Amino acid sequence: MKLDELKKQYAELAHVHKLPNFDKACLYFELDRIDRDCVFLLREIRKTVLDKVIETTRLVEMLINPSQAPPMFLHFVKQISSNEKVLLEQIYEGFVKLELEALENDISYRADAEAELIRNTFDFWENNVLKIREIISMMKKNFSQTSVKKEKSYLG
Repeated sequence: MKLDELKKQYAELAHVHKLPNFDKACLYFELDRIDRDCVFLLREIRKTVLDKVIETTRLVEMLINPSQAPPMFLHFVKQISSNEKVLLEQIYEGFVKLELEALENDISYRADAEAELIRNTFDFWENNVLKIREIISMMKKNFSQTSVKKEKSYLG
């Protein structure tokens, strides 16, 4: 599907279902990646939107519980403050709720439920984008404070 066609179809759906502005949603969730014709465009939009949520959720999960995370995550986790842990848990809880809604929508298609989840996800992301950036800044700060080179150990 060409981008112009996608925008046109999205505009029609946005009018009916009160979806967020295409350009802003595209900026957050890369809706322009939708490149195929589909019968249920709302479902395809929701899946594209949730891809970003799932990706970010996995990142936060590894920070909350790094036992199965790649070793580089230990550098991020070592210096997380209690305030940062609270922030991580809040973000995580919100993302998990969205993922559970998505699972429910995967079981049975309802246009109104798909649109509601798109709106909810957009609102959650928009209301928490600064917190997500804060998490990434915290990771960068913690990584620079405990350089990988300092962490030499015997492996064998």
